[in-house]
Formats: sequence, structure tokens, C-alpha cells
Amino acid sequence: MRRMAAPPRLLQPPPRLDKKLWDLVDLIGRWRETGASHVSINTMNCGLGSVEGHLSALDVVADALGIAAG
Repeated sequence: MRRMAAPPRLLQPPPRLDKKLWDLVDLIGRWRETGASHVSINTMNCGLGSVEGHLSALDVVADALGIAAG
């Protein structure tokens, strides 16, 4: 079985919401360019306080990426 090597710029920890929003959008855009169809975003330990805070943060990221609510 042949393995595809990831470009070195992509070999980094998964994105977290403590990054600036546009840095996160840029990083996810680069993942999309490589053919990625899914990404996981960790909202834990971001000081969001409540379930609503976590969902709101994910809504902001989804809007910035042009992803419609499911």
C-alpha cells in the first residue's frame, strides 16, 4: 500500500479556537486544498463557559467558512 505524504506545513496540531478566527479559517482552507472533507474543532478549555458559548463559537467558525447549519 502506498502512503501519500502530507505537505510539511500541514503537519501541526489540530486547529483550536484560541487561534485568531482568520488564522483558523486559513488553516482549514489549506486542509481543504489537499482534499480534506472534514475537520474537528476543539472548543474545550477556551473559556466559553456554557454549552451555548461552545455552540456560538462553532457557529462563528461555520459562518466564516461558508458552511450552512445542518
